[in-house]
Amino acid sequence: MPVQGVVGPIAARSDGSKVFVSTDHGLLAIALSTFPPGTPGTLPSGSLPYADLVIDEAHNVLYGSNTSANKVDVISLSTQQIIGEIRFNNNTRPMGMDLKPDGSELAVALNGASSIAFVNTNTRAITATVIVDTDSYNVPFDVKYGRAGRLYSTSNPGSSGTGYLHILDTVNYNNVGRSVLIPDVLYFTPYLAISPDNNFIYAIDSVGPNRVCRYDISSDTIPASTCGVLYTYSNIGLSFILLKDGSKIFTGNGQVWLSNLTAQLGSFNFLGYLVEIPSRNVIAGISKTSPGTIVFIDKTNFYTDSTYTMLSPGTVGPSAINADGSKLFINTQSGVKAIDIGVTSPISITISSGSPQSAHVSAAFNNPLKAVVKNLLGNPLSGIEVTFTAPVSGASGTFVGSNSNTATALTDVNGIATAPTFNANNVGGTYSVTASVTNLPSPANFQLTNIPPSILVNSGSSQSSQVLNAFSDPLSVLVQYAPGEPIAGVAVTFTAPSSGASGVFTSTNSTIATAITDLNGVATSSVFTANNTAGSYTVRASIPNVSSMADLPLTNIASITCAIINGSGSNTLFRPYKQYNCGNKNAYGVGVGDFNGDGKRDVALSLATGVGSQNDVLVFLQDGNGNLSQPRAYVAGNLWLSGILIMMDLMILSLQIFMTTKLVFCCKKLVVF
Repeated sequence: MPVQGVVGPIAARSDGSKVFVSTDHGLLAIALSTFPPGTPGTLPSGSLPYADLVIDEAHNVLYGSNTSANKVDVISLSTQQIIGEIRFNNNTRPMGMDLKPDGSELAVALNGASSIAFVNTNTRAITATVIVDTDSYNVPFDVKYGRAGRLYSTSNPGSSGTGYLHILDTVNYNNVGRSVLIPDVLYFTPYLAISPDNNFIYAIDSVGPNRVCRYDISSDTIPASTCGVLYTYSNIGLSFILLKDGSKIFTGNGQVWLSNLTAQLGSFNFLGYLVEIPSRNVIAGISKTSPGTIVFIDKTNFYTDSTYTMLSPGTVGPSAINADGSKLFINTQSGVKAIDIGVTSPISITISSGSPQSAHVSAAFNNPLKAVVKNLLGNPLSGIEVTFTAPVSGASGTFVGSNSNTATALTDVNGIATAPTFNANNVGGTYSVTASVTNLPSPANFQLTNIPPSILVNSGSSQSSQVLNAFSDPLSVLVQYAPGEPIAGVAVTFTAPSSGASGVFTSTNSTIATAITDLNGVATSSVFTANNTAGSYTVRASIPNVSSMADLPLTNIASITCAIINGSGSNTLFRPYKQYNCGNKNAYGVGVGDFNGDGKRDVALSLATGVGSQNDVLVFLQDGNGNLSQPRAYVAGNLWLSGILIMMDLMILSLQIFMTTKLVFCCKKLVVF
């Protein structure tokens, strides 16, 4: 409106061309040349699943009561798409429905309008509406056609009132009668089912304890009902079915009763909606607790014959079946879904053998992948094509024959499809291979693992060398699948840092070199020489497509020159004045001894490395001519005194006599007397 404020009474011209609105700003005239004026309103689209689903094969449609949209959707049986609607007044809330036996009329319980609507199925026009006669809260819930000219309805007043079983005349469209109040009070979601002879009708009441009641409707005077107590509580919305032969009742919480309600016959683990499959000894159970799971229960022994799995259907509701039992229509929050359930139609595919298992990379799996395909009765189906599919990248494999990640096989007389031999690729890891059948949304998943090699340090780790000197021990690693299973012929890449403290391999004169494992699974790098930068670092050994690596920590020790001098002038112990690289900082101790057991006197020196507070031990070995070797460095840790020198008779910054030999470290020289 162009003027805002408080409004009062409204008047209109007799020809409908103008409306006058009284406001606190005066009288406002609104021309109605365009009608209706203002912004057009929108009708509610509602939400699914439907409160009820009814099949009408004569018109090739389904009817779905869309409660929140106040309409009944007309759905194509062929495409499961909405092709029309039957719209009711706002907030009428259509719920339970039933199709007249001759298919000419659809009865709809209007929960929010206190009435039952009757729809001509040829024209989809509402032909009559009957307000249900009750002295309590009037909220119709479900309807069922019975004897000629009769319709029965229930309501769900909950704790706000009491409900009856009502009788309506479908010729004159009026109320005929209702059940007695005591003891036949219905409160919560009382679904209905009618006997094959139309003489009895059943209602389930979800008030605790849940119960199913049987009413004699052979006349319009309804005597007190007979009830069976289910001894379950709080199952609001509990549904049930009466078998078409009238022999048994199956409840939505998994109980089975005689139709006269004198005894419970058994049970099955279930909570949801039930549909009897015509001409088959099974009922379909659409699970509420595990949406997407549909179980087919044997009507005789109540065991599960087979299980069908839909992909992500969300919440489900009452569903329907066609007359020949070949197609099941599932009511879901994303619409109606059709499932082919003929005896020749696959309902399930499961693993027969081959899962879980593992194989070495690039090797064949020992057990073939086998999947079994069954119909709704749990019987195997032969001649069904099964497609086996492995991942396209990462840990996976290929099938012999196709040499790809997919292969097909037909099921045999036992319903088993066997995939060709499957070879693991060269990438380690766990993955799934699926076995699928066309129109079955849920495949079977084989869990497979490609076992990669492991790589372990064999030798050369945690050693030191002076800068620009070769490391004494070779760098080598062991490649194996498991202890005692070495792998020969594997290329191992050794990689040192590209900058800072590092070194080069003689075979490549670079920081990277490759070696091949021998028959024992050992790969040994070429000689590795420290560069001219002191410090600690790691040489990493790796193999293709394997995430694990072997790390070899190394240390480069800074160098200075120190002279080893024979103070007596004799060369019987060492050659005089030979120069050796042995460190660049203060020495903490020096000693002699036969460290390698060859009967010749060797020299050991403890000194600071120049890397933090780390100490090293340098060992000089004597040859037969009195020459000392270039020192071999050992990392001694953060110690003032080196443990190895203690074991070898340590001298700390002073002279110590060892078999008449005297040594002292002074002025960056190692002196021998």
